[in-house]
Amino acid sequence: MPRRRLPLPRVLAPVREGDRWRVVSYRCDGRRASKKFVREADAERFYQRQASQLPGATTVTVALESYEEHLQQKGNKLRSIVNTIARLRGWFLDAKQAVATITPSQVRRVYEQRRAKGVAVDTHRNELAEVRTWCRWLLARGWLLADPTAGLQGVGRRRRGKGKLREMEARILGEWCLSCALTPAPRADDHTAAAGETRRDRELGLAVGLVLLLGVRAGELLERVARDVDASPGRVVLWIPDSKTEAGRRRLVVPEPLATLLRARAGALPSGAWLWQGESGSGHRERTWLRKGLARLCTEAGVPVVCPHGLRGTHATLAEEAGTAGEAVARQLGHTSHRVTEEHYLEAGTVERARGRAVMQIVGGTS
Repeated sequence: MPRRRLPLPRVLAPVREGDRWRVVSYRCDGRRASKKFVREADAERFYQRQASQLPGATTVTVALESYEEHLQQKGNKLRSIVNTIARLRGWFLDAKQAVATITPSQVRRVYEQRRAKGVAVDTHRNELAEVRTWCRWLLARGWLLADPTAGLQGVGRRRRGKGKLREMEARILGEWCLSCALTPAPRADDHTAAAGETRRDRELGLAVGLVLLLGVRAGELLERVARDVDASPGRVVLWIPDSKTEAGRRRLVVPEPLATLLRARAGALPSGAWLWQGESGSGHRERTWLRKGLARLCTEAGVPVVCPHGLRGTHATLAEEAGTAGEAVARQLGHTSHRVTEEHYLEAGTVERARGRAVMQIVGGTS
């Protein structure tokens, strides 16, 4: 198979040869030029200066704008796109730098700086994965001649799942959420501080209670509009028409007394209005509101503080330990398979304990 001819002119990233660093460049006529340096930093500066002068050199700004359009065309959610681009900008602060001048040593240096700052292992490894994906996309576009992340491996052991509540703690938090959500609503013309606090607690108690009892993602709950609450006679169903995956698109039956509260909340709003209205640019409550509110409710209830994602793990663990089939739990959480649920959401030993109880029920004849 013939080797792919690289475009001319071009500059190759610094390569170590003995105790020197070599930078090789090719002119339009195909002639080769080579320059050696004692220090890697000098070689890299020379390389970046030469590469930035190549015809059609694409800057970081242009590359990120094009990548953002690519993610939109793929159908990625807006929040995910915004976060991805922001993280990439954090790694490549020089917006005018030509992407062709990004070197392995530059990427490695930024990664080591992120680790030195004490960033969580999951965070810096996820950032590196995003940078790697972006660089491979640049490579496919012809804006890079080599992948600067090749050979760079993430360091540190990832955490398996988020902090979860135990059964009694979950029961205590659930009861506290219900007590907040069931607090009598103040009069519409009551604008006192106490009335505002009551409204806040009612809304937050219902939201946290739904995450705990339904196992939904924070974004799935907060991005719902009134028409997503299907208040049919005898039951209330929460529709989730869009999610991270196809499996995430589902309908969840809401248990009482949350069903009655959710029915009333949706019924008081136009069909297209956000269920959890906020003052952000999106118009609905942000996940920060839910995370901070959950932390406050946990503290007030006297249970360990967990994040909303941790409540999904709590829901999955308690559901399986109660005897719910693994595939049913996976469908409830919006997972494509039970393997995802088991690896990332269940407390260690949950599946084994559930199987043990099932065997004891069969052998002992209990129900």
